[in-house]
Amino acid sequence: METTIRLQPTYTVIVRHAKDCPYKDKGQRYTPETSRCNCRKRIAVYNPEIEDPQKRQTTIKIKTRSWADAEQIAQTYRDQHDPDKRRAMAAEAKVKELQTAKESQTVTIEQAVARFIASKKAERVSDKRIERYWPLLGNVDPQTFKFKKNRRGNEGRLAEWLKTLNPRPIYISDLTHDLIESFRNTFSFGSDLTDFGTFGDLKRFFNYCHDKRWIQDHPMAGMRPPKVKRGSRTTAFSEAQYDSILATIKNRFPGEIKNLEDQKQHDDTHRILAFIELMRWGGLALGDAVRFNLDSMKDNGELTYYRFKTKRRAQPTLVRHVVDLLRAVVPIDGVLNEPFYDKNVDVDTNKGYWSAKLKSVFADAGIESVKTDIREREPHSHMLRDTFAINQLRTQYELGMVNHQAIADALGDTVAIFLKHYAPYIAEFEQAHKDAQRKITDAQAAKLAQKQANADSKVKNIAEGRK
Repeated sequence: METTIRLQPTYTVIVRHAKDCPYKDKGQRYTPETSRCNCRKRIAVYNPEIEDPQKRQTTIKIKTRSWADAEQIAQTYRDQHDPDKRRAMAAEAKVKELQTAKESQTVTIEQAVARFIASKKAERVSDKRIERYWPLLGNVDPQTFKFKKNRRGNEGRLAEWLKTLNPRPIYISDLTHDLIESFRNTFSFGSDLTDFGTFGDLKRFFNYCHDKRWIQDHPMAGMRPPKVKRGSRTTAFSEAQYDSILATIKNRFPGEIKNLEDQKQHDDTHRILAFIELMRWGGLALGDAVRFNLDSMKDNGELTYYRFKTKRRAQPTLVRHVVDLLRAVVPIDGVLNEPFYDKNVDVDTNKGYWSAKLKSVFADAGIESVKTDIREREPHSHMLRDTFAINQLRTQYELGMVNHQAIADALGDTVAIFLKHYAPYIAEFEQAHKDAQRKITDAQAAKLAQKQANADSKVKNIAEGRK
């Protein structure tokens, strides 16, 4: 009886020298000199069982420049062909699997949330992005592993939902597919985009837990994300609506300043007017307008700031009357350079204050709702930014000087983001431009036809006269 001898592949560490490597002439194999080489290492594989000689030799790329680390990786490949070591590795993997399963029974929901948030911070995810998880998952104290109450007085959707269950799930492994589907069905956001984003955030959390093997079966497997309606979500104030907004503010000015109360009302009204005009003519988002600094504005109206949301530089140019308004604002708390920011409270409180102020003005101006392709909604502060962008577009097309990059720079957006937000308006203005061009072309063609007809008539008259 013949015994088949199985030939095993060999794994050899080699070095791929850079062009300027001083050890290049020492070869690719290990030597005392090449061991000091800091070039990239690879593993050369020779598999004698492959019949095609040209395919027997291959290389494996490894992300290391250390010879010792490369040798450890090569040994791992060699061990895969050793029956004893394979059995040992399988046994070790089984023990690790049992340990992971045991750990999954001890990781609480609060601990999972805390570790997920910590992992996002380690990835250097922006604070703004991390804060998006809090209303959904809750904010867990990393010391006590207990949910903390937010500004609205609750502990977040997940924590509040858990309180409704009896018995209340304790460990992350207790959250089954049926339970999470039930939790998902409690969502009732006014915006389909918010619904879609929240679904994604929840799935990212359970992806993390599943990768950590705290849960064996992904509780959101098979769940489909909510559909997002197609259409423009952007809208601007019409000229008549904006005129109504300005008239509403100006009607709040006292006719004559007789006392300190009149002076306070005058200063508050002027501040609101300047704030709205800054957003309308500068394209600032609410958070950026709240943080507006007079030092960032030149006398000619050129404004340079970095957006709070994206950290991108924005460079709009303000019209003269807005510059004059901003220079004359009485600061909200006495800090001249930051007239709209109350340093005695946090950023979110400042934004909430100004958001309420704007809603009051819009309501008094008789603007109860605005319509987009998706739905009707209440007027909101971001419409002032949209009004700036859309009117910039309209003016460019009217002047025949279309430059999307210029508007994107003014907004502090990339051109891609700008086109995404304002594509319907761009299409509308381009069609209007084409229609205008068509009218001009038709008028020119008619003029040429009339000229040709006059010439033909003249030639005909001459010919008839000769007869």
